[in-house]
Amino acid sequence: MDEGGLTVADAGTGRPSTPRILVEGAPVAANGGTGTTPEHGRDPGMPRLDVPGMVLLAAATIFAGYYWLHLIPHGSLRPSGLLGAVVVVPVTFGLTRHGTPGRATFPRWLARGAAAAMPVLALVGLVVHHAGWTRALGAASLVLAASLLALAAMSERSERPRG
Repeated sequence: MDEGGLTVADAGTGRPSTPRILVEGAPVAANGGTGTTPEHGRDPGMPRLDVPGMVLLAAATIFAGYYWLHLIPHGSLRPSGLLGAVVVVPVTFGLTRHGTPGRATFPRWLARGAAAAMPVLALVGLVVHHAGWTRALGAASLVLAASLLALAAMSERSERPRG
């Protein structure tokens, strides 16, 4: 039974079926979608979470970069630093997997390179115990943050309608 564009409980099972709001004039595909093509494999109705994710990861890596550059007082590099550096790699690759139109290729590869270098630098820093390695890890972290912020800005700029 359909009332005002919303489906109600299925009489046979007693469970509510999937609610759907029908918009006049919008094409509806056979699978219930709007018939529009998804951008980069994404459903057009879903919000983009890659830009907020990039900004949050950039904020975390800025804090970590300052920590590893000894601008925030702390002791030596701990194994938890290696864990954080290892987690950054799949998160960065996941957030930067879709292409941003325009000139975003260089920041994407810079972010991926910095993210890939972080676990290596953290591991060497744990073994060697030299301040130069932790400073290099801090620099890589800040490069990652800057490239993620550049990607987020380029992505947001490309999403705005021109007018």
